[in-house]
Amino acid sequence: MKKPAFFSLLLLIAFFSYSCASKQVQERPLWADLDTIGQVYDPCVYITAIGEGKSELQAVSNSDLELASRFSKSVTAFTESSTHMTELNGKFTGAEKDLVQIVNVYTEYDISTVNHTRPYFDPQRKQYIVCAYLERKTEFKKYETKLALEKKTYNNLYEMALSEKDPLKRINLLKPLSEEGEKGDKYLSKLLFARFIYEEGALTYLKDVEKMAMIPSLLFQAKNEIIFHLVETMENKEAVSALSRCLSKAGYASSSKNGIYPVLITFNKNRKLIDEMVIYEPEISVEVILGNESFIYNKTLKKLTSFIETESLIQKNMNSMILEDLENNFIPEFENTLEKLYN
Repeated sequence: MKKPAFFSLLLLIAFFSYSCASKQVQERPLWADLDTIGQVYDPCVYITAIGEGKSELQAVSNSDLELASRFSKSVTAFTESSTHMTELNGKFTGAEKDLVQIVNVYTEYDISTVNHTRPYFDPQRKQYIVCAYLERKTEFKKYETKLALEKKTYNNLYEMALSEKDPLKRINLLKPLSEEGEKGDKYLSKLLFARFIYEEGALTYLKDVEKMAMIPSLLFQAKNEIIFHLVETMENKEAVSALSRCLSKAGYASSSKNGIYPVLITFNKNRKLIDEMVIYEPEISVEVILGNESFIYNKTLKKLTSFIETESLIQKNMNSMILEDLENNFIPEFENTLEKLYN
């Protein structure tokens, strides 16, 4: 009777030992995988990132790095190596090299309030896993101070532009407010970032995107209020025609009969005849009178050469060359001058 009792006692001890051991094996948490993390941390409520490492500290650090990369402007990484000798029984047996990756993250956003889960050790991969998380609503309240200031600055400039009666000055005030402009791009980037943090909180601010969308039409309207008066003569007809098309393509209105700002155009073909050859060295000059100021554009175009029999082809090349030069050079230089005069 003693032997069955002894074996029963062993079985009972084994059962309790197994039960305790099984309790020590931690079940894999749902937050440790991208497919199931949303069941623990609702993506509408939290911003999350998973990090892995050989140690708990490394896993925490990598989760922070992954989270910071969502907010960063740049992430750079480089590897440092160090070599050391292994000593065994007073003798150096060989060299071993350690490789350590150093990561630098640049961000304007403060993520110092990040929270972490308790590390989970994956027995199969032999890696610690940690989830870093931020609560969206809390983070948005932190960021909203910067956003509100940017909104106030942008809207003040927008109202100032709309109230400007001079179309040239209005154009210069509106340009920086477009999505591609300095002020518009800065505010838009903050709006989109606010939306990333907490879309519900950013909705009120996102209405300003509609204002940005209106800038191109407001610029077009202002340009059409200007009306350049292109003074036409017998000698400059080709240049006047080219400039008229050029201004129209850029969104400006022009007329050869009347307008607000006179434009004086001089075009010299500088034709030379040498034996059977015709040589043109065309020059174009444009003066735009802007009240007390003037914009002057002078350009010597590419030399054109042809036989007398094919001189008509030179005329066609010259007209297309004038239009190309005015579009590529005149318009940018003119608009840059306007910015200097009216800013």
